[in-house]
Amino acid sequence: MIKNNFISGAIILCLLGGLIFFAQKTYDNAIIYEKAYTKTVDKDDNLASNIISSLFPSSESDNKSEKSAKLKKLQEIAQQSMFEFVGFLALSLIGYFLFTKFAFVIYLHLSSLIALVYGVITPIFFIFVHKNFGLADITLEFDSNSIITSIEKLFNQDNYFVGGIILFFSIIFPLIKTLLSLSLNILKEKNFLHIHKISSTLSSLSRWSMSDVFVLSIFLVYLSPKKGGNIETELEMGFYIFLSYVVLSIIISAINSIKKEEAKEE
Repeated sequence: MIKNNFISGAIILCLLGGLIFFAQKTYDNAIIYEKAYTKTVDKDDNLASNIISSLFPSSESDNKSEKSAKLKKLQEIAQQSMFEFVGFLALSLIGYFLFTKFAFVIYLHLSSLIALVYGVITPIFFIFVHKNFGLADITLEFDSNSIITSIEKLFNQDNYFVGGIILFFSIIFPLIKTLLSLSLNILKEKNFLHIHKISSTLSSLSRWSMSDVFVLSIFLVYLSPKKGGNIETELEMGFYIFLSYVVLSIIISAINSIKKEEAKEE
């Protein structure tokens, strides 16, 4: 176990830097894939051109196959970046055996904040509505949003209630809860048990800041399309980054509960 605070701090900074690097890489590649997909859908979203392509399929079919292959490649790159982020995060958890408990807990809090931030800004899933008109299958509606853009969309539609719920339970509440827990662990005051009562109150509500409310709220926005047709969804990288935050949050809550019990015994 590394007990030297300077060495532990340096390693933790390197690990956090690595997390930010892979998170940013995932975000960048997810945005590239999103823009390429949106551009392709916009070009194909024309009934006349799709009918013509169905009547003269040779060159148009090759072009579509080429676009599909390009999108598939971009999707694989984004997924690879996400796997690198999750893999690096998972491997970094071996720090439990290398650092002091205090250093490891601080690392958990900081890494969870990184996962929260990138989970909020990275696209979470695509949803598109398409309908077969006989000669061609036309995309009627397509959208791709992150949590933050979903909230913006709801506010722009004057749906302040649902937007406020997503904003509070998916961003504000997790942020406050994590920062409060971090401050409690850094302070390490003698009256930890007394201060921990505040954290306990928040912990009792922690289930509402998890992915269930987040996912249900997003479905309220997207699974009520304005146009009729077949609905398809595709989970994107932001979902898995946000899920990483949820897992880290559960680990932190478990550690805080153990500390609370230890404080009671003292």
